[in-house]
Amino acid sequence: RRVLRTRPSRAGRPTACGYDIIIDDGSHVPKHMLLTFRHLWPYVRPGGMYVIEDIGFSYVDAPSKIYGYQLGDGGIGQPPPGNLVEKFKQVADLVSRQWCQPLANYTVFTPEVDRSIWSVQFLSGAIVVHKQSLGQATLITHVRKVAMKSVTSKMYAGGSLKAWRLKLDAEQRDW
Repeated sequence: RRVLRTRPSRAGRPTACGYDIIIDDGSHVPKHMLLTFRHLWPYVRPGGMYVIEDIGFSYVDAPSKIYGYQLGDGGIGQPPPGNLVEKFKQVADLVSRQWCQPLANYTVFTPEVDRSIWSVQFLSGAIVVHKQSLGQATLITHVRKVAMKSVTSKMYAGGSLKAWRLKLDAEQRDW
């Protein structure tokens, strides 16, 4: 097993073969954590996991500083990049759509990242994201084919999917 544990001053350099586990124990600033995930996720091997520690600063909703970085645009229900947890709650909907909304076309991170996520777990003070193994990717392809036979676009014509896409499209993504 290869593990990468990131810290601001000692982040390892990923190799071409990648890592089984990456643990982000970096700056604890939600925007930085999103940026780190975006850049390191491609180095997680299929079937591997990415762990984000110390997610509590996503809930800071008053002007504050940590390690010299400004916080305060977080809080329960606040959008990313101020709240990292809210971004990964979007991933929960993303991984479920494979089974029940195969026609839904929206992006949480990037199409490549979105397609590779198998699951997301919320733990006390941490988020764990699992990358699809090759077997799971094959299963999803099969499930989509089966679901496409029974799911129609009329089933999702109530407007919630359109509203969700608009919310994602309006999100600040400069991280």
